[in-house]
Amino acid sequence: MSETLSLCMIVKDEERCIGRCLESVRDVFDDVVVVDTGSRDRTVDLARKFGARVFRHPWKDDFSQARNVSLSKARGDWIFILDADEELCREDVPAIRQAVTKADVDGFLVININTMPDGGLAKHKNVRLFRKGKVKYEGIVHNQPIVDGPVCDSSIRILHHGYNLGPEEMSKKFRRSESLLRKQVDSNPEDTYAWANLIRNHRLQQKWDEVRADGEKVLAFPVIRLFDKQMITNDLMYAYFITGRVQEAAVLGREGLKDNPYHPDLLFILGGVMIKQEHIREAISYFLRYLDVLQSGAELPGLEGLLIDSYGFQGRAWNNIGSGYLALGNTELAVIGYQNAIRHEPGNGQYYKNLAGLYLQTGHPESTLRVLQQAQSAGIVDAVIDSHVQRLKESLQRAQPAGIQTSEATV
Repeated sequence: MSETLSLCMIVKDEERCIGRCLESVRDVFDDVVVVDTGSRDRTVDLARKFGARVFRHPWKDDFSQARNVSLSKARGDWIFILDADEELCREDVPAIRQAVTKADVDGFLVININTMPDGGLAKHKNVRLFRKGKVKYEGIVHNQPIVDGPVCDSSIRILHHGYNLGPEEMSKKFRRSESLLRKQVDSNPEDTYAWANLIRNHRLQQKWDEVRADGEKVLAFPVIRLFDKQMITNDLMYAYFITGRVQEAAVLGREGLKDNPYHPDLLFILGGVMIKQEHIREAISYFLRYLDVLQSGAELPGLEGLLIDSYGFQGRAWNNIGSGYLALGNTELAVIGYQNAIRHEPGNGQYYKNLAGLYLQTGHPESTLRVLQQAQSAGIVDAVIDSHVQRLKESLQRAQPAGIQTSEATV
C-alpha cells in the first residue's frame, strides 16, 4: 500500500498569495489541511476552493502552537509543510514520492529558495517533509521542527516570496517578528537561536547599531550553539563591513571560517573586505573559494540549515574576480572573469560594460562592439550602452574607436 501525503498550512489574510501556493501543489497531496488564525479576507474561501479542509484556531502569538494544531488534523502517513507565500517546484514532485518510500528515515531537509527584492536569491534548508507523529514544533517565532528519528537530505525545492513585499508590509512583518523574538529572549536570555533571529531581524531593517550591540553581546556568551554562532557571525560581520569597520569584519570572518570553512557568505564578504583593503590577490582567492563551495555543495554536518544570503551572487563574484585581475594587469584572466559574470547573470548591464571597456583598452574595438550588442540582444535597456554602440559603429567606420568607462566592482 502506498504512503499517503498531507499538506499542512497555517494562514491569516493570505488571499493575495494562497492561490499561487495551492496551485503549485494541485493533485500532489491526498489531504490538504489549512489552519486559519483569524483571516478577514477571502483566504478561507480560496483554500476551500482548492479542496482544503479548513480549521479555525485563534492566534495566540505562537507559531509553533498553530503549526502543531495543523499537524494534529493531518490524515496522511507523511506531512509536508508550506506557507501561503511559498510554492513547491512542480518538477520536484517525483522526489517527494520517492522520499516517502524510505522506511529508515523520518524527516527530510528541503531546500528553501528565497526570492529577494533586489532580484537576488538566498537559500537555506529545513525539515518540511516528515512522518506523521515524528515531529513537534517549538519556538513562538521562527518555529523549529523537532524530529524524533533520522533526518535525510533531499533535492526538493520550495520558492519563498515573503521578502518581496512593499515597504509598509515588510515593516509590519519585521515589527511583529521583533516583538515575538523580544518576548522569547526575555523569557529565556540564553536562547541563542532566538537571539540569532533577532539579530537577523535587525540586519534586515538595516539597524546596524543594534546588530553590533546584540551580536557582540551574544558572541561573548560562555555557551553558544555553533549554528547560532555562525548566523550571528555572518550578520555582525556584514554590519561591520557595511559601516566601514573592515578590519573588525576581517578578523570576525576569519574566525568564523575556522569553525566552518564552507560558509559562502563569510567567504564572499571577506572578498569584499579585501577589496576595501586593496589586498587584491586575497580578494580573488576568497571569491574563488566562495564559487568552489557553491559549486561543490559542501556543507558542515549540522549546519545545512544556515541561511545563505549570497546564494545568487556568482555573477558578482566573477565580476569582482575580473576587476581584480584587471587591477593586477592580467587581462586574459580579467576577460574570463567578466565573461563568467555575464554567463551567470546575463541581465546585468555593468558586466557587459566592464568586458567591453577592457576590450577597448586593449585595442579590440570590434570585440567591444560585439559585447555591447550582446547586451542589447539580452534585452538590457541602457542609454549608455546604446550610445556607445552607435559611436563605436561610427568610430569603426572612421577607424577611431570611442572611449568607455570600465571596471566597476559589485561587492
